[in-house]
Amino acid sequence: RHTLTGHTRRISALAAAPDGSWLASAGDDRTVRIWDPVAGTARHTFTGHTRRILALMVAADGSWLASAGDDRKVRIWDPATGTSRYTLTGHTQGVRVLAVAADGSWLASAGDDRKVRIWDPATVTSRYTLTGHTQGVRTLAVAVNGSWLASADTGGEVRVWDPHSGTTGHTLTGHRDSVRALAVPPDGSWLASADTSGEVRIWDPYSCFTRHPPTGYTRRVRALAVAPDGSWVASADTSGEVRIWDPHSGTTRHALTGHRGSVRALAVPPDGSWLASADTSGEVRVWDPVHGTTRHTFTGHNSWVRALAVAPDGSWVASAGDGGEVRIWDPTAGTTRHTLTGHRGSVWALAVAPDGSWLASAGDGGEVRIWDPTTGTTRHTFTGHTRGVRALVAAPDGSWLASASGDPLTGGEVRIWDPTTGTTRHTLTGHSGWVWALAVAPNGSWLASGDGGGKVRIWNPITGVTRHILNGHDSWVQALVVAPDGSWLASTGNDGQVRTWEPTTGVALTSLRVADRLSSLLSTSTTITAAGERGLYFLAICHGEGHVKLGET
Repeated sequence: RHTLTGHTRRISALAAAPDGSWLASAGDDRTVRIWDPVAGTARHTFTGHTRRILALMVAADGSWLASAGDDRKVRIWDPATGTSRYTLTGHTQGVRVLAVAADGSWLASAGDDRKVRIWDPATVTSRYTLTGHTQGVRTLAVAVNGSWLASADTGGEVRVWDPHSGTTGHTLTGHRDSVRALAVPPDGSWLASADTSGEVRIWDPYSCFTRHPPTGYTRRVRALAVAPDGSWVASADTSGEVRIWDPHSGTTRHALTGHRGSVRALAVPPDGSWLASADTSGEVRVWDPVHGTTRHTFTGHNSWVRALAVAPDGSWVASAGDGGEVRIWDPTAGTTRHTLTGHRGSVWALAVAPDGSWLASAGDGGEVRIWDPTTGTTRHTFTGHTRGVRALVAAPDGSWLASASGDPLTGGEVRIWDPTTGTTRHTLTGHSGWVWALAVAPNGSWLASGDGGGKVRIWNPITGVTRHILNGHDSWVQALVVAPDGSWLASTGNDGQVRTWEPTTGVALTSLRVADRLSSLLSTSTTITAAGERGLYFLAICHGEGHVKLGET
C-alpha cells in the first residue's frame, strides 16, 4: 500500500494506535515519526532524544506514546498534537524495553542498568524501582488484567513482579542463555519465555509452575524416588525402564533396562547408595544409581509387585504384591531373608517403623499386619476395614500407624492404630470414595489423606479430629507429599492438577493443571517432581510474598 520514508538510519521500534488511526516508528536517527497508515503520509516528527531509540509503547486508549533508548530517558508524547508531554529520568544506562498496563495506569521501563522502573504517566512520577536482576533486562510482558509484570534478562532469569506494590512475586530460573522474548495469552493463564539457544519455557506466572516435561520423554510414569540429598530423581515407566535424572537440569543420567514388565514401585535407602525397583512380572532389582549398573535381581514373586519399603539403616528391603506374600531381601548380599505369608489377596502398601523395629503391610483383604522384620514373625493383625487398604503411613516417632481404605458407595475411611499394643486409636470418616493417599507432618502433628472425590483432609492424629477440608481437585487424589520442614503439603491426581497447601491453616498456596492425569509426587527441600501419563514435571520451590511458590528448575 505505502512505503514510508523519512528516517535516515535503521528503524528499531514500531507501535500502532489501538484504533489503527496512526503508526509510530523510531530508531537510530533519534527521531520518532507518526504516520497516517491510510494515506501513507507523515503527521509528526518528534525530536529530543540524543541517542538511538530502542523502544516504543502506546497507552491503551492511544492518548500518549512513550519512547526510550540509549540516552537513558523515557519520553511521553502526544500523538495527536505532536508535542512532548514529559521526560522521565532515573535510569543510569540505556533503556531497552517498555510495557504498559492495560488500563494505562502505569508504564514500565527497563534496560542495561538491570532495574525495572514503574512510572505513573498521569503524574509523571516514579512509583517503584524494582531491583534483583543481575544482568541487563531485554524484554517485558504484562498480564492482561495488570496484576503482574514479567521481566527477563541476558543471564536467563525471568522475574514476575507485582506492579502495584513493587514487590517480587517469583524468580524463574532455568534458561541457560539470554532471554529475549516473553509472551502472555489473552487470559493471562501462562507466561512463555524464549532464549537465544532456541529454548522456549512455559510458566504459570501465579505459582511459578513450569508446564512441560523433560524434552523427548512422555512415557507413562508409575513410580518416583529421590536421593536423600536430592542430587538425583528416579522414575519408572510402563515400558519397564528406570531412569535416573538430574532434577536441576532435567537431563537423564542413566536409563536402566532389564525389567520384563511395567515398573510400579521404587525405593531408596537413607544413604542413597542403591535403588530398588519392582515390576509386574514379580521381579525386584537393585541398582547402583551412580554408575547405572545392576547389583542384584531378586526372583520369587510370581506376580505383580506393588510396593517396596526399606529399613531405616538400609539393611533390608521389603516387597509385596498380588501374590499376597511379603518378602524381605538383603540388598547387599542379594539373598532372601524372610517370606511372610498370611494376607488374603493382593498387598498394596508397606510401611516401616522409623527405628526399623516393625514392618506393616496391608491390601485387598482389609487386614493390616505388623511383622518383626528380624525374625519374620507376625506381631499383630489389625481388622476393621471392610474394604481393601490402599495406603499406609507411620508416625515419625513410630507411635502410631495410619491405614486408608474406602468404598465407592459408603465412602473412605482412615484408621489409626497403635503398632505396639495392636489396638485401634481412631477411625476417621468423612471421605467420599476410596482413600488412596496418606502423608504425615515431619513432627507428626497432622495427618493428610486424599480421596476419590477430590478432597484432601487434614486430621489431628492424636485426637482424631478433622482440622481442614481442602477443596480444589476435580477428581481422584492419587498422591500427597509434605515439605521436609512441614511448611506445605502438595497433592495431585486424575485431574492433572498439582496443588500446594498451608497445612496449619488449610489455605491454598498454588495450583497448576497439566494435560493429563498425574499419579506420583516427591519432594526435597528445593524441588518437587510430579509424574503421570505424559512423563515428568520438575518443579523448584521459590518464595514470594511470604508464601511457598513453585517454578521450574
